[in-house]
Amino acid sequence: MYFASIFALGFMFGGLRTLALEAFPALTRLGAVLVEVPIILTLAWMVCGVLIARVSLTGSERSAIMMGAFALTLLLTAEAGLSVGLNGLSLQEHLALYGQPSHFIGLAGQCLFAAFPWARVRFFGAPARALQTKP
Repeated sequence: MYFASIFALGFMFGGLRTLALEAFPALTRLGAVLVEVPIILTLAWMVCGVLIARVSLTGSERSAIMMGAFALTLLLTAEAGLSVGLNGLSLQEHLALYGQPSHFIGLAGQCLFAAFPWARVRFFGAPARALQTKP
């Protein structure tokens, strides 16, 4: 659920970024990513909190780490799949993109996204429990 929610948001924001780059020629890809990443991370933080509360993950740091790692694995796999499938890049060419500042910042954002479940459980466990609803 965590991966799917953020992947859908990222896909939507990626489309908006592409349109913005075409509409505003002075806007660079790096500039667009620098605007996009904090928005997606804010939404990821909120989605993560809701999901942790719904599955009663609070108090279990190991489970939270696994949640983040699994979501990151799915996200990177889906991103590579789209890059190879839609853009016609080889996997090596896709991985080389991370050498560009905009892609590197995106990867850093994805790593933060993966750390959110652990951070919420570790540092904000009590507030997350307050979000739980009874069945």
